[in-house]
Amino acid sequence: MNMVLVQYIVLPALIVVIAAANFVYSKNKNVALDSSLPIFTLEIDDRGDVVFDGCNFNLHLNSRISILGCWLVLENSSMPKTELAKLLIFKDSVSTQSYSRLCRAINRTANVNENEVSA
Repeated sequence: MNMVLVQYIVLPALIVVIAAANFVYSKNKNVALDSSLPIFTLEIDDRGDVVFDGCNFNLHLNSRISILGCWLVLENSSMPKTELAKLLIFKDSVSTQSYSRLCRAINRTANVNENEVSA
């Protein structure tokens, strides 16, 4: 299957289906979305070092930007390479400025990895 098709059509469509199913499920469970939900912190620097809720990670090459938000694939030096943490940050869940910074960090990580592979 063409990877461009997967990256730009299949993956975003799958995310939409999962989000819609989650929305319907939460409506059926009468779950009220309020301030009692947990709030997590995410800090990222220019090199792709990430601190998510107190744990240190690095952005993986497979992190992507999509129409819905950013799909982060995080690797931790204490975890095996086969176990990567995955996190979806919806575009409207952060400020425009923070979302732009996150996108730039993902693009930098991808560019650095491409340069390492071509060198």
